[in-house]
Amino acid sequence: MRYLDFDLRVIPDTGDDFRLEVASSPAGRCDTVMRFPFSVAELRQRLDAVELATLRLTGTRRRIASPDEEVVQGFGAALFGAMLAGEVKGLYDVSRRLAAQEDAGLRLNLQIEAPELVEVPWEFLYDGRERDYLALGRGSPIVRIRDLPQHAPPLPLRPPLQILGMAASPSDLAKLDVQHERELLELSLADLTRSGSVSLTWIDGQGWRDLQEAMSQGPWHILHFVGHGGFNEEMGEGVIALCKDDGRAHLVSATSLGRLLDDHYALRLVLLNACEGARSAMGALSSSAELLVQRGVPAVVAMQYQITDAAAVQFSHAFYAAVASGQSAVASLTEARIAMSVANERSVEWAVPVLHQRAGSGQLFEIDIEQQPPKQSKSPLKALTGGWQRTGSRTRRIAAIVAGVLSLVALVGFLVWRLGSPPSPDLLWTFRTPGFIASSPTVANELVYFGSQSGAVYGVEAETGTQRWLFQTGGIVTSSAAVVDRVVYIGSQDGSLYALDAMTGDERWRRPLGGLVRSSPAVADGVMYVGSDKPALFAVDAQTGAVVWEFTAGGSVMSSPAVVGGVVFVGSQDGYLYAVDAKTGAERWRVQIGEVFSSPAVADGLVYVGSNDGHLYCVEAVSGTIRWRFPTGDKVGSSPAVADGAVFVGSHDGYVYAVDAQSGGERWRFRAGDLVFSSPTVADGVVYVGSHSRNVYAIDATSGEERWRYPAGAIVGSSPTVVEHVLYVGGDDGLLYALGVPPP
Repeated sequence: MRYLDFDLRVIPDTGDDFRLEVASSPAGRCDTVMRFPFSVAELRQRLDAVELATLRLTGTRRRIASPDEEVVQGFGAALFGAMLAGEVKGLYDVSRRLAAQEDAGLRLNLQIEAPELVEVPWEFLYDGRERDYLALGRGSPIVRIRDLPQHAPPLPLRPPLQILGMAASPSDLAKLDVQHERELLELSLADLTRSGSVSLTWIDGQGWRDLQEAMSQGPWHILHFVGHGGFNEEMGEGVIALCKDDGRAHLVSATSLGRLLDDHYALRLVLLNACEGARSAMGALSSSAELLVQRGVPAVVAMQYQITDAAAVQFSHAFYAAVASGQSAVASLTEARIAMSVANERSVEWAVPVLHQRAGSGQLFEIDIEQQPPKQSKSPLKALTGGWQRTGSRTRRIAAIVAGVLSLVALVGFLVWRLGSPPSPDLLWTFRTPGFIASSPTVANELVYFGSQSGAVYGVEAETGTQRWLFQTGGIVTSSAAVVDRVVYIGSQDGSLYALDAMTGDERWRRPLGGLVRSSPAVADGVMYVGSDKPALFAVDAQTGAVVWEFTAGGSVMSSPAVVGGVVFVGSQDGYLYAVDAKTGAERWRVQIGEVFSSPAVADGLVYVGSNDGHLYCVEAVSGTIRWRFPTGDKVGSSPAVADGAVFVGSHDGYVYAVDAQSGGERWRFRAGDLVFSSPTVADGVVYVGSHSRNVYAIDATSGEERWRYPAGAIVGSSPTVVEHVLYVGGDDGLLYALGVPPP
């Protein structure tokens, strides 16, 4: 189901009052005051009563006994009356109608910034007019939102969905029947497993090392944890209980759990089926679920109360079935809530799961399900002629003539379309890696060299896409390779710079540089220049790996250096563009232009570079004087390309710009549909660039007209390389693409 968003922030004010801010909605925005219906002391009592009512269930359960709907319903109605009242209620009602007109639902995105209200079970919001809970309506789901940037794009996925399961029962805590827990999940997923939609793998051990080792054997799309959890008052955050070597409890904080899960790109969801897994202490924004989202997990579902075995089975089956079919996290959770409520109408356990996610659609996967062959049906021609065939030869001849005319019309139409359609690239091959590719390909020695989020550096045959070699580093590789004299130089976020044999991938040397190396090296006169998060710019002997000199900057150097005329030009996150003597490392000049991720390009005595202040800068190479600056609508992390008197660059505002290299005047702008972090490449009068719109574009360098676009499977943040009419580029789907480029 498609959703429109109703973004509601709850902000501390004075006393029992809170500010409500409708940050965005289909009906508009507003800012008002909410008088919360309970004092802090009353709230604590109400929360205890609601939890007790929720847990009063018949049958096998993880804690206590049998429901009281009136307590829960009254609590939910009080919350609804306080939060969705007055102007907010008006906007919400109008937004519901506007969403319905577009055949969409309205997602209530709650951003709770008042610490004392984080623990409130907002999933019980009850609309007395409709006599139902919002969270049980497909058109009115509730999500806990963290307003954080860089939410992960949907992961292109061919089934099965890979679920990694872990159950832990420390010997010094209440005994959990691990085998029983496994059987419950396996039972709920049995038909999904048989159909090939889902694959469930259990971790054999119960310690953090077992989890770490299992994660390295992925990729895993979902982590499903069953066990004990709680809140550590001293640490101020949630914990889960894993096992030490002696079987006793090892309380692993949400921060530590996040470290174990960091940088596993394919992981899109964590499910915590643990006591208090969704819970924050009063006054602390630090539950396990919230911290995992804050550290980068796109979505976390956690249980805010205990849940019965029967409800757990209903939840897991409905939720994972919806996720495996390609539904978003919120739509999948809504289906699970409905299944739980119908399976046991006396229960309110449907409100126990809580969804936390970053701002965005919540679409976790793009499921690539092969379509079944379409059912055979009569063609239009057969439908027209089939009834005539009993009436004699004359009608059969008429039918044949009609068929011939229709075929001729179809052929002419196809030819007109084909001759008039723009040229498009041919997909020659793809090469898959386990993680996104931000590294830009380098082509030399008939091989393509690039790095991946998996930490690997690859050498792939340029003609066929066959892997020649792989070298594994200890961190993400976003650096792009420099290849000189059959040696590949490349950095890694493990903090080292590597020299690898270009033909075999064997290590020649490595040099630790004291910080993440996201900068791409440049080689000149036997010396390699590269930036580091130390923060510093390094000159390194290309033969031995020895550091020749080190220049200290005031911030991380992610920018890749350009070396021209004995001078190294590079930007830094400290806001400066630097010119450094290539031989001595002495500073020639610096100019303040704002935080720099972009890498400089040098032509005709001028340095061109983008800035996060939203401008493209032109700086005189000798003096550091700013010649001009060109404004865009957002950050410029893309690195400029200079050709035929123009500078081409992308911006986070979603445009690619062509700017006159001398005057700084705009020649044209091209709308790429979403932010452009990819850096343009210019070849044969055509600008090639990737975009977060999941397209690779070919743009006429003179007119700014689109030549063609190629739809990739995900965001294209890598920068294209064009060699002998073949374009190579990486995507966030983990694929390296080789496209045959149409002639200009």
